[in-house]
Amino acid sequence: MPIQSAQATLTSEFKIVPITGFLLFEQGQLDTQSGTIKARGRSRWSALTTWSSFNNYITEYEQIKWTAPMIDIGSKDYFNLNITTEFTGIGLYYLVHVSDTGVFGGEEDEYLLQEGNFNITAFYGRYVYVTVIFTGTELIRFTVETNTNKSIIKLVNINTSTLGGTVSNRTITMPRSVSTIYDMNIECKAATSYAVNLYVSDTATSEVLIPVVKSKSATAPAIALYGIDNDPRDGVVDITITALPRMVMTGGNVIVIE
Repeated sequence: MPIQSAQATLTSEFKIVPITGFLLFEQGQLDTQSGTIKARGRSRWSALTTWSSFNNYITEYEQIKWTAPMIDIGSKDYFNLNITTEFTGIGLYYLVHVSDTGVFGGEEDEYLLQEGNFNITAFYGRYVYVTVIFTGTELIRFTVETNTNKSIIKLVNINTSTLGGTVSNRTITMPRSVSTIYDMNIECKAATSYAVNLYVSDTATSEVLIPVVKSKSATAPAIALYGIDNDPRDGVVDITITALPRMVMTGGNVIVIE
């Protein structure tokens, strides 16, 4: 029987699948006795100079990265965060991931919170993860709470001509910092009679002013007043602002200043 031979071409297909979306971190080791998270460590011979310096098998520590359980605030909305952390280490910061859907598959928004940020913008969404990251040996306590308590700011008898900007875009000077503005209500109180700038009009003059919100920026909100002829005007107004209070990071904690 003749010897038969066969040849086959071996092929392989290799695909790189990018990792997208939020990653849940538990980089640390739970100490059941203390109830804290301890940093994982390792030793390197190159880190030692003499045998007498080898008094601990751990010579280097990994960063602690720990993610708090997901919070569902119930519906899409603006919110602040209260974060309290007790730790042993340096260089602490937070990563905040916010999603409208809760999928966290790449659609979420990511925010970096660092020490000394004294005007943190409010977050918007429904679901939120917060991760603490620092270089050190122990995470003793880490609590995260959402905060949707609103504050009301009232500005009375404001003559818009005294505000910055132009007559078509008057900038309001906020009496205190806020993290976001929900709503602005403008009530016109007085206007100087003006000549109506229309080719045809039943009346030559008017005192009617129509308020318009031009911007709800937390740092520089702006308004304008328009006459019935659609020309920008100035007048005296009362302004009621509904906002979330200021949010700051200090001492490794994120706090809301009511």
